[in-house]
Parts: sequence; C-alpha cells; structure tokens
Amino acid sequence: MNFITIQKPEAQITGKILNSNGEPVIFAIVRIYQNENLISEVTTDFNGDFIIEKVNPNIYELVVITVSCDPYFQKDLKVNGNEKKEIGVITMNCISEKEAKKNS
Repeated sequence: MNFITIQKPEAQITGKILNSNGEPVIFAIVRIYQNENLISEVTTDFNGDFIIEKVNPNIYELVVITVSCDPYFQKDLKVNGNEKKEIGVITMNCISEKEAKKNS
C-alpha cells in the first residue's frame, strides 16, 4: 500500500507596524496576495504586531492598510517551507490626530 502525505502549510509571516513617531499602529489590516488574489488577512494588535499563520511556500505581495495612514506595499515577498518569515518593522506615513482634526 502506498500513501501520499500532503504537507500542511506551516510557514508564518510576522512583523510590526509603527507610525513615524514610533508608536504602534493598532488594528491595521495586513493582507497577502498572490496573483491579485487575497490569500490571508489579519489585523495588528495593541503593540502593532501581526502574525499570518499557515502560509504556503510561494511569492506574495504584502499590503498594509489603515484609516489614517498611506497604504504600504511590498512585492516579491518569498516564503519558504516551514519558515518564520520576519518582515521586521514597517513604518507607516500616518496623519496625526491633531492634523486630522485640523483638516476636518
């Protein structure tokens, strides 16, 4: 009898989202796309950290969006097998609350 084992995706993508003042951007939406298809979506926690789990090995586009910041794009993000892919700190260009109130 022959069995074929299908390997489940075990890779992770992790990182931290901060504004230009070094403060965490909470509840930012972090997405990965493959060929313009949404693969996974998570939000940052109160420290600005995110973890996208159970990622298949492939090449992705990482997109970060939030209400008060310009979107962030990273193309050609290569994820291997059981890798824990650490993106590091992404600094977003955000409008401060003072500026938002002044502009409204």
